[in-house]
Amino acid sequence: MIEKNWKPQPSKKAEEVDHAITSIFGFDRKENIKAKQCVFCGTQVELDSFKDEVSLKEFHISGICQPCQDKVFG
Repeated sequence: MIEKNWKPQPSKKAEEVDHAITSIFGFDRKENIKAKQCVFCGTQVELDSFKDEVSLKEFHISGICQPCQDKVFG
């Protein structure tokens, strides 16, 4: 089931942390999450692509999609 009205909200981080992420990796974590786009692979993310609530929460923290989370975290 695809949730069309899903509006992901990035977790709050210190502005210095977000600026550092942007400077180092070249992307805005918050903008990628709001755009439902994985920060690693660039894939568009759908709500029903996550296997559990923990994985969904991780997307709101890091912006990493389920397949990339599986690769990173095992």
